[in-house]
Amino acid sequence: MLLSEAAAASGRDNNFNLVRLAAATAVVISHSFALATGDPAAEPLWSSLGITLGGLAVVAFFMTSGYLVGGSLLSTGRPVRFIVARALRIYPGLWVALLLTVFMLGPAVTGAGIAGYLGDAATWHYLGKNAAMFLGVDRQLPRVFDHNPYPAAVNGSLWTLTYELWMYAILLAAWMLASGRRRVLLAAIACLAAAGLAAYYRVPDLTPVAWSVAGKAAWLAPMFFIGVLIHLGRHRVILSGWLAGAAALVLVGAAWLGPAWFKLAYPACLAYVVFFIAYGLPPVRWLLHRDYSYGVYIYSFPLQQLVAFALPGVGVVMMFVIAMALSLACAALSWHLLESRMLQLVDLVAGRVTRMARRPVGEGYS
Repeated sequence: MLLSEAAAASGRDNNFNLVRLAAATAVVISHSFALATGDPAAEPLWSSLGITLGGLAVVAFFMTSGYLVGGSLLSTGRPVRFIVARALRIYPGLWVALLLTVFMLGPAVTGAGIAGYLGDAATWHYLGKNAAMFLGVDRQLPRVFDHNPYPAAVNGSLWTLTYELWMYAILLAAWMLASGRRRVLLAAIACLAAAGLAAYYRVPDLTPVAWSVAGKAAWLAPMFFIGVLIHLGRHRVILSGWLAGAAALVLVGAAWLGPAWFKLAYPACLAYVVFFIAYGLPPVRWLLHRDYSYGVYIYSFPLQQLVAFALPGVGVVMMFVIAMALSLACAALSWHLLESRMLQLVDLVAGRVTRMARRPVGEGYS
């Protein structure tokens, strides 16, 4: 069966919510090692491959995002709706998480005292920069978690959102420049993916932790545009359980051979496994209308830091169990009370923005 046929047959009854929740859970597992021990290298995959389970999960996030976001833009052909949909998906949940972090979590655990904490410009810089997100993130609040095993960040997950937003902007620019010409868009996206992979393969590292901004972009951009390419070429992609099993075996074999082989193999093989799970397996119906992945992603890191603060010496497993339970609770509340409701407003808000943009200057004013 072709990927396009599987997608058409399943409609919205697919496993993307499962894939994303599994990826978010993998990030929590990965972070538990660093936040419980203080040593990011304690994560088992890091010592053997140079990439963590969380790093692979981020790649899966970007691949699925490229496929779904690219598909959304291409199917509607409405840039205003695209921008509104992306903004309403990212920002409301993020802003609530930031407000809770800055005004509830921070004052409760800071060593600077509430007056010193609120009077410190760094507090407001953290809130403002992370609320915008497009120009990067601020990692620390005054004296918050400064005695934890890993004191370097209050919410170390947020940095990827900046690159996600950049990918949306680049995709939209490419689509507008292509002016509806599918082959032109396909060529542009292929060039973006190829250029990113070429830059990524130039260095031996699998995860550019210490790289520049450009280095991190060279790691994540091709993963996003691979997802877009899969959507554009879905009429040619064969979906097969045998091929998915083979891709999984190649991943295992490449990991056994070493980091250089794994780096060559994992983008294509991981992408195939992800999309087979999404469309080739029976859907997990409980998750069809519950996307808890974003909530888990934006809440888990500060909750893990809170566990480390409240339970000094907590182990990796116990941190994961407690933080994951708390993260799922926060994610469920965020989805049902905020995120899903914001998504229902996309067409309404996009319509109003479009009408305002078309209104002649001065109309409606006396």
